[in-house]
Amino acid sequence: MLTLAPGLNSSIELPGPFDSTVAKYTWKNAQSAPGSQDFFGLHFVTTSGSASDDSTWLVTLAAGPTVTIARNGTNITDPTTNTQNVVVGERIDLVGAVTNLPSGVTVKSQSWTMSGTTTGRFLASQASGKIYPPDCDPQTNSSPTCTPSTQPATTFSWIAPSSNTPRPQTVIFAATLSDGSIAKGSATFNLVGPEMPSIATKTGQVLPPFFDGSMQIVLRFGTPFKSLADVGILFTGSAKRPAGNPGTFIWTQLITSEVVQSVRASNPPRRSICTTTNALDNQYPYADPNKLRLPEQVDDSPFMFLQGYARRERDFAARMFLLWDPTLPAGCTPSKSTGTQAPCDSIPVPLGYVDWRFIASAIRVSPTLPWLPGGFGGADAFQESLDFPQWNTYITNGPGPSPGTSCVVF
Repeated sequence: MLTLAPGLNSSIELPGPFDSTVAKYTWKNAQSAPGSQDFFGLHFVTTSGSASDDSTWLVTLAAGPTVTIARNGTNITDPTTNTQNVVVGERIDLVGAVTNLPSGVTVKSQSWTMSGTTTGRFLASQASGKIYPPDCDPQTNSSPTCTPSTQPATTFSWIAPSSNTPRPQTVIFAATLSDGSIAKGSATFNLVGPEMPSIATKTGQVLPPFFDGSMQIVLRFGTPFKSLADVGILFTGSAKRPAGNPGTFIWTQLITSEVVQSVRASNPPRRSICTTTNALDNQYPYADPNKLRLPEQVDDSPFMFLQGYARRERDFAARMFLLWDPTLPAGCTPSKSTGTQAPCDSIPVPLGYVDWRFIASAIRVSPTLPWLPGGFGGADAFQESLDFPQWNTYITNGPGPSPGTSCVVF
């Protein structure tokens, strides 16, 4: 730290570290009348507070530590020549380094700071879906709870939606040195991603009980095997995607809450209540058997089996997520729950979701009488959100209980 006193009763401080340079300063002592000179006089004050005679000092400023940030082996610290163009969901691998340290000075600790909203890996299968923080290796950490990186390397992805006009984001690598000083370096990224995401919905009707393809009597919200006009609910996703990267829409549906109450047509009748909370709907990504939909569309037509029952009620609530994967590197296939496709380095980023509900009931007083059905379905408005779908269990279609369902029989 160099303290300079320009004239009487004032001082300025020049904090280090300084660039390597040599400068000459001509100065007058503090007894010279301020303003009597036609130059800016500098008075060097020693630590004891004493002053020296007029003199010309040759000041050599030592070179300070140099901080660099490298991506794929290339130094990207200089924003004038190495600004990076990236997209949300793209994997970012960086390595920080500190060189030109003074003799005897070492690096004690390191840290990374990123602007915007970042995350680590998103691992999803039928059994579970988890989002990990940056630098948390899913291969060595079964729990998605890791401490921030204190290493010279970091891995992350941006998930914050960005306009198609590049939006600068900054990454800072800071190193605390053994002499107490902090050396910092930064890199600049132009970030783009989908904007104006939306999910439009169209709902159908609860149909009278009928025999399905397996000859089971069912009460269904719509009919999935006819046309899109007959399904229970149709989702159509949209977003303005980055120029040159259409990416891939990925749908995921979680059963947020479900209660099925049943009375068996037995003597005496048996009653059961089955509940489900926060379970994946069948598989990841979400898929349905309807082949008539467009790539940006999915649909659902939930139902309940009536065969063998005297009465059944189903209260079903779900959340359909829309995600977008930049599908990088080019030509890769986003990872599916089957694990048969080559995974991408990129991750899907959440754009938002729609909450919707289906309620139905049916009663049959006598085996010789028809069923008396009722019910309805509807959806809330689209909610733009950066929340990832996360789950630890799943349900499957079928007459029996699923892994994510808990039942009590009376």
